[in-house]
Amino acid sequence: MMPWGLEVDQWAATKFWGVLCAAALILGAVAIYSGATAFCSGGAGAAAIKQSGAAGCFEYWLNRYQTLLTGLAALAAAWLASVPVRRQLTEMARQTAASSRPALLEISQSYEEEAERIGAAAGLDYAIRSVVSLYDDRHDWPNTYTMWEEKCWDTIRDLKSLNEFLTAISNRHPEYSELNSRRNEATEALSQLIHAMEELGRAFRLQTTGPDYEEGEDDITAEEDASIRANMTPARIRWDGARAALRESLTTEIREAWRMLRQTEQFATGPHKHFHD
Repeated sequence: MMPWGLEVDQWAATKFWGVLCAAALILGAVAIYSGATAFCSGGAGAAAIKQSGAAGCFEYWLNRYQTLLTGLAALAAAWLASVPVRRQLTEMARQTAASSRPALLEISQSYEEEAERIGAAAGLDYAIRSVVSLYDDRHDWPNTYTMWEEKCWDTIRDLKSLNEFLTAISNRHPEYSELNSRRNEATEALSQLIHAMEELGRAFRLQTTGPDYEEGEDDITAEEDASIRANMTPARIRWDGARAALRESLTTEIREAWRMLRQTEQFATGPHKHFHD
């Protein structure tokens, strides 16, 4: 999830509360005036006015609450003085939001590119299954020898390219996050799968063209061959799970990134205007 947000209707909310407060003050003033007038017209009110020496009802109440009225007047003056400042701050926030849009757009597009690469990796599953299936069909090795090695090492090359792509992204985001945690798991699963594929390629070569004795290679045993073949299954299962989890996290981040981008645009330009991508 992205760490910050913008209130789209901040200025509209400020105006709403301003109107509401003004209405409350007017109603309060009317109520106070009505009560004061009723008090002054009564016997107790007239006696109190006479005792205070005030010239009338208005002067009586003015003298009684002079300090309070002075404070309210100062508060109102401060509020009026803050209006231009608040407008300026709102405009600055809008400009900041507008300037942050390119960065948010770049983040959204980088997530989409990564998700596209992960989605395209599904095509590698067919190549891996084909390589393993042909490896298991030992009776057909003489017919598939040249094609098998080419297919195997092409698949390994594509897996390494994807792993380098994900590792580069992970290195640019060393901080912990659920997305980066799943990305790291995907790179580790890819490394395990690549190693298993390379071992399978080595085992195939040793059993077809034979070992290079001058380089210290020995004939592969049946037990070693079985172990190398067995390692492919957990490696493929781990990669399938890691890839699915990473794609799920990327889908969530893409949705959140575009939501933040649209909020930023609305805050910067108003609720009825949009940028064009």
